[in-house]
Amino acid sequence: MFDLAWKNMWQHKLRTILTLIGIAVGLELVILLTAILDFTERSMDDELAKYSGAGQFFVTSKPLSGSSGQEFPPINNTLREDDADRIVVAVRDRVDESRTTPVLFRELAGPPFPNAPSEALAVGLHHDKVRAFVGDEARLDPDGYPAGDARLEHGLPEFSGPEAKEVILGDVAAGVFDDPNVGSQITVAGQMLLVVGRIRGEDEFDRVASNPILMPLRTAQEIFQQPASVSALLVTARQPGAVSQLAEEIRAQVSDVAVITEAEIAQSLNDALGGQRTFFNIINWTVYAVAAIVVAIVMIMAVAERTREIGTLRAIGASQALVLGTIVAEAVIIGLLGGLISIPVAFLLDSLVGFGLREVVEVASLAQVVLLATFLSGAAAFLPAWRATKITPVEALRYE
Repeated sequence: MFDLAWKNMWQHKLRTILTLIGIAVGLELVILLTAILDFTERSMDDELAKYSGAGQFFVTSKPLSGSSGQEFPPINNTLREDDADRIVVAVRDRVDESRTTPVLFRELAGPPFPNAPSEALAVGLHHDKVRAFVGDEARLDPDGYPAGDARLEHGLPEFSGPEAKEVILGDVAAGVFDDPNVGSQITVAGQMLLVVGRIRGEDEFDRVASNPILMPLRTAQEIFQQPASVSALLVTARQPGAVSQLAEEIRAQVSDVAVITEAEIAQSLNDALGGQRTFFNIINWTVYAVAAIVVAIVMIMAVAERTREIGTLRAIGASQALVLGTIVAEAVIIGLLGGLISIPVAFLLDSLVGFGLREVVEVASLAQVVLLATFLSGAAAFLPAWRATKITPVEALRYE
């Protein structure tokens, strides 16, 4: 059955090749979009786990009246620095002050696609509290250090002082500045800053450690002309299980601030991802539908062109099951080959775009695309195949 289907495919080489190319080009779009969505979901999950596991939350200004939800991270919010200090004093006995710090955010390079994290996010914080933001899992990025550099043997670097003109770069953010090494300088908002450290996260999905450009809070306030104000207060509870109680206490004591806990972060991330997930799924299923329609049209043409051949097979005793199976098998082979070809096509396109598909795509996602394309191709060919079995030998032999 499959050997006959294979021979029938290559009797019309041009049609088969064009069909395979059409399916492959459509499915590579599915692969790219699926990889982007998987990357976004996994990175958001990792970010949520980092904050919840550390017992951390943000205190910032309330969203404007009429706005829905709370931006995360709160890049465009503003909180007076003295208000942040008063909050820390009020709950000092319940917070880990070594990991509690005002934070100033500024986006320096936007996201590569909607709802993705910023590729470069300036983060100003107290000069001795780098780990408060990036967590304990972040590590030095050896690519940014000279070979054999002794600093690689120690923990994450800190800044030399509260007003130091220094930065620590996440590995993704470093790419925005042409991957500077430790000891070189970069320019941020017209200010020359010395690179004193390069860090990377646990994996490619750790956007908390990969995307920031960390600098002392005073330096960030000077560069971005925002004296005496910050974006938010990053609070670390002394007891991670007491986050909810501590958040409620801050809400009760300070009425004009918003507290972004794990639940609010999760809601914000899900809201941001919801529209993207729906949009990508619509595109993916549209591509699948178009691929199925293309296969159905090709099979209808194949049946019409082989009517006399089918009649001859039936006249010499070929069963209806053989005719049905041969046509469906041909469609299955086309769908399978189209799906397999779409993978290198997607990687080729990715190498031109530079998204980094190889680092984030999952084998399971690729297998799902190929299997679904194969199934839909076979299903799309069933109707023309079933019609072919209804052709009588006499009718088929009369066909011109």
